[in-house]
Amino acid sequence: MQEKTDKGADYPSPRDMHDWLVQEVRDSGKAHELRVQEAVGFVTDYALGKISAEEAVKRHSQYLERWGEGLFGATAGKDMTDEEIIKAVDAARKSHLDRVFGKGERGNRSR
Repeated sequence: MQEKTDKGADYPSPRDMHDWLVQEVRDSGKAHELRVQEAVGFVTDYALGKISAEEAVKRHSQYLERWGEGLFGATAGKDMTDEEIIKAVDAARKSHLDRVFGKGERGNRSR
């Protein structure tokens, strides 16, 4: 249910945000589970000699195509703070969207 503000704009209700949060946690947890399961599977198979180097590279490529990077445009360096990681992700996402849509072409997405 949307709520109206004094300016007439529609905003999600607290319940809408709660429902979104529940689904987001469920989806991100499942994504993590599936990503790890797939990665562990093909790396283990390769380490045990069950698949060739060529097959390992193929499966790694499929994995990246399916899931993308764990942290878009960033890595969780040993000494990086959460804020540094988020800043790197935000910068990479903005750069990517600017390349895809062109600067200023994607509406008001900036903060």
